[in-house]
Amino acid sequence: MLNWKTVVAFVVVVTGLALAAACNGGGGTQQGSPAPQGEQVSVKQDDFDFEPDSLSGDAGQAVTVELENEGSVAHTFTIDELDVDETLQPGDTASVTFTLANGGSFAFYCRFHRSQGMEGTLTVSGGGGGTTPAGTETPGAGGGVPGY
Repeated sequence: MLNWKTVVAFVVVVTGLALAAACNGGGGTQQGSPAPQGEQVSVKQDDFDFEPDSLSGDAGQAVTVELENEGSVAHTFTIDELDVDETLQPGDTASVTFTLANGGSFAFYCRFHRSQGMEGTLTVSGGGGGTTPAGTETPGAGGGVPGY
């Protein structure tokens, strides 16, 4: 279950990014300028869930996920399609940054505890017409990756 503070913080971040994009005036990044700063979101790992378990963003956007393992065992934050795989021991924190290149729905999960339901969904708008990349499964759609 999502903590209301986490939901409010996520909504504030997304709203701020939308306002910043709207105020940009449509101008692109000039050559030699630093890339626009992306979204930052906090994800807590517990035994055995993610909080929040649903994330979203826009294609082309850089995202930094601040991870914190509040659980009593090691967990991973894994997104196969984005080559993300970070392992955290109990009490550890870490940052993972990636760019959302294509639209679609991507599963993020703990390699150690996916079979116990430790997974979530990253939904990316735009970039590919909202198509789901080949090999991506929707949680609960059956099938699955052997061994998880």
